[in-house]
Amino acid sequence: IADDMVEYARGAGHVISLVYGLAQAACLVAIYTGDLATADRYVRLIHELTVKHGLEAWSAWGRVLEAIVLIKRGRSVDAAARLAPELRRRQA
Repeated sequence: IADDMVEYARGAGHVISLVYGLAQAACLVAIYTGDLATADRYVRLIHELTVKHGLEAWSAWGRVLEAIVLIKRGRSVDAAARLAPELRRRQA
């Protein structure tokens, strides 16, 4: 269902809907089901779309999701390095 939603949003050409669906549904489903390859693909897509369209708030979501995938892979140090700049930005 999550994959279908992503394809529907892609087809509609509505970037915000696509990024929202990726960040709030599809990527999380992939992470929770252990499909880290799909989660990686969705994180990359979030990054591409947010950079291309200047969606910084959603870009932060993508970085957080990327850190979660790294943690799931046992790479907590790399995840912490990804999250540290986000946490500093949020504190400011």
